[in-house]
Amino acid sequence: MNTALTLESYPQPSPSALAQPIGDELVLLLPQQGSVRAINAVGRRIWELADGSRSVREIAATIYCEYDVTQAQAEADTLHFVGVLMQRGLLALSRSAR
Repeated sequence: MNTALTLESYPQPSPSALAQPIGDELVLLLPQQGSVRAINAVGRRIWELADGSRSVREIAATIYCEYDVTQAQAEADTLHFVGVLMQRGLLALSRSAR
């Protein structure tokens, strides 16, 4: 599978990633790596939307509508954040929308 991340990619949680909401934030756990990451409310919203049924572009459009950012900034930040979560093994790409 091609793992190149684009705005047309469909991110989804990795099978080993666990998420626990705490207030507006989210704590992400990778038990196999002993890794813990806390993310803010915007990151939590991106995580919630990254369920394999939406493209990065669609996720960014939601962020644009819900937060005070430009569309270009929402796309750039969403693409970057999804990329970081992929590098940490928390998100993977689906072949297409689920």
